[in-house]
Amino acid sequence: LSQPERIRKMNEVLDNLPRSFPKALCYVMELSGMTIEELEWASKVSSRTISRYRTGKAKTYSEDKIVAMCVAMRFRPKLSTA
Repeated sequence: LSQPERIRKMNEVLDNLPRSFPKALCYVMELSGMTIEELEWASKVSSRTISRYRTGKAKTYSEDKIVAMCVAMRFRPKLSTA
């Protein structure tokens, strides 16, 4: 994609990003095309933790695990900090 197309796509993703973390995680996983199992393997975050994050059942969120998942899904820094 050209630079303007990449910027347009990133803005589209940010505009549609859900406001809750569990919904946002589901959304970005769908965009990346990764399953829980693939994300577990790539990020070294357990599937149980990923599932708890996705359903909102986690009492706390680990910044290190969130960063690992963003890296595994190959997000640009602007999207990772949104």
